[in-house]
Amino acid sequence: ELDIAGLHALGDRLSRPSAEAAYNTMTAMLCDWIASMIRNGAASRQATGFIPGEAALMNRLFMSASLDHWIQVWENITILLDRAARVNLSRKQVILNIFSSLAETAKGH
Repeated sequence: ELDIAGLHALGDRLSRPSAEAAYNTMTAMLCDWIASMIRNGAASRQATGFIPGEAALMNRLFMSASLDHWIQVWENITILLDRAARVNLSRKQVILNIFSSLAETAKGH
């Protein structure tokens, strides 16, 4: 389940004009994290994490939807981020959309 209040707070922080570098770092790291989850799952390897519980989360998320679905989600996120950068979409809305998409996929939708 999403922490809606926390997600809105994150969106508010990262949508400030002074937070462009933090937004770019967070979105790049998130895309890399999703790609790593997909690579490990596709190769039938157990994910490894940098923090406690990360590998278990990656493995649990990967098992919640098909490989094709996760690849589509990752592609949609990268397209959204590219579009957001080109036409100056609301960073907060982009963050809300990304995490909503991840949550729906994790629920098997």
